[in-house]
Amino acid sequence: MKRKNFSFIAGFVLICILLFVMYDIYAPFFADFNTMVRRNGENLMIGNQTFRAVGVNDYDLAYQNNSVIAQTFAQLHNAGVTTVRFWLFGDGISNGFQPTAGDFNKTRFKQTDYVIYEAKKYNIKLIPTLVNNWTDYGGKDQYIKWIGENPATDETIFYTNNQIKSLFENYISYVLSRKNTYTNVTYADDPTILAWDIMNEPRSTDQNAMNNWLISIAEFIKQHDPNHLVMAGTENAIVTGNNPKDDGKSSDLCANSAIDICSTHLYLFNNTQPLFTNYNEVTDFIETQANYAKQVNKPLLLEEFGIAQDTIPFGENQLAMMKQIINDSKKDGYAGYIVWDWSNTSTSSFTFSPHGDTNGNYSLSDLKKLIN
Repeated sequence: MKRKNFSFIAGFVLICILLFVMYDIYAPFFADFNTMVRRNGENLMIGNQTFRAVGVNDYDLAYQNNSVIAQTFAQLHNAGVTTVRFWLFGDGISNGFQPTAGDFNKTRFKQTDYVIYEAKKYNIKLIPTLVNNWTDYGGKDQYIKWIGENPATDETIFYTNNQIKSLFENYISYVLSRKNTYTNVTYADDPTILAWDIMNEPRSTDQNAMNNWLISIAEFIKQHDPNHLVMAGTENAIVTGNNPKDDGKSSDLCANSAIDICSTHLYLFNNTQPLFTNYNEVTDFIETQANYAKQVNKPLLLEEFGIAQDTIPFGENQLAMMKQIINDSKKDGYAGYIVWDWSNTSTSSFTFSPHGDTNGNYSLSDLKKLIN
């Protein structure tokens, strides 16, 4: 009798151990399905629900103090924002993420930890961008300088030099393996992150070299982080012959399996110079990008768009025109949009902020009207 009881207890314990091991192995997959943003054809999904990005860019968010970060997420949540894109780079600058090559600023990363922590409180998803095409916050020019070359001589070296690629992959490895000091979750496992955006507005005179580099980096990210979507931060999902935004070409890049989300940026002016002669051309641009995304069966984000207050788009009110762009992108099946931009500190005429018109910005009330 005692032996039978012992056998029963031993068997029960063994079953419990097996169930625990199986749960430990398979639970993350169920958790990922229910909390990670994934793609299903042209849609972004969380679990069985379609997710639509309703967002703002807040590029210097991780450079703010905790009080401003907390205030920002409370304000954005109140406005109805579901997504924030921000710079997770700062190369060759003393307070940046990477002041010198391979040297990572733990203070700056701790601010990013707090960004993720606050976003999670409000169920706001994040799109961190990993490097800049432009010289702001270092950018690709800084990587070229780090290997002792002159970016003015040949900017394509950023996309072709193996030493530069190793430096950037080293940075990415640190980012993905970073354990959040507030949540104790590594970035690669955190469902608060919607997608990794490789580069802000990549451009090159060697289009093939740039696209091959972006695909290679996307594959590298996926090897080290199979949980998250990857995008390239391009200004165009597809380029057409009459496209006034033809500078940052990206033909067929988003068709590659390593890229999960197609991206486009839409501005009506270059400073005060119009890029479109009428709104029909804007509609054509929106539809062309959408048709390409449908063709390659990928979600499409209007990752940046905005109208400065010192420009008059086709004689119309700026907010009304932005609302029209949002409605047209939704009609054409975009997976969402991300306004340029939100800031508690900027005085740019593009910026939405709690301070409003007194600083030359749009107000928080304007943002609510725009996205609701």
